[in-house]
Amino acid sequence: NTVDDGISDGNQFVTITAAASGFSDGADQVVVTDVNLPDLVITSLSAPTNGLTDAYFNVTYREMNLGVTTATGAWAQAVYLSTDPYAGNDVLLGLLDFSGSMPPGLFLERTLQVRLPTETGDYWLIVVSDPTNSVPEILENNNTRVSAQPIHVQAAYLAVARTDVGTAL
Repeated sequence: NTVDDGISDGNQFVTITAAASGFSDGADQVVVTDVNLPDLVITSLSAPTNGLTDAYFNVTYREMNLGVTTATGAWAQAVYLSTDPYAGNDVLLGLLDFSGSMPPGLFLERTLQVRLPTETGDYWLIVVSDPTNSVPEILENNNTRVSAQPIHVQAAYLAVARTDVGTAL
């Protein structure tokens, strides 16, 4: 709930710390706000942890409105493949559009079939909610989720070379 004191304070960041004997210390940051807006967040992301080059696989994610008002209008979710666990300079795998409304606390769960790259290596999935900032939100810096583990992509082929020649010139 918000406090209506007639003064707009915007978003205020509060750090909560805890310490107890025999336990690790902890800290987390929460946002206290009097801004009555939605907040679209990718709350879960799942995909396989390994696969073969050029193979198809499913990406499933959940977008949730953690704000205080209903998100309305048209927006999208973008799914990227990355060679590192950071957003930016990544390959767009799919863009899924949504048009309608999402009340606070409700979510949208989607599955997208995509293809692994032709090169072997480790790849991360990145899903971005409302990548064009079409929906005004409490926070715009929490719209991105990166997979917890990379997908280890192995070659779908095996090349073997054999010869009867013992010595070559």
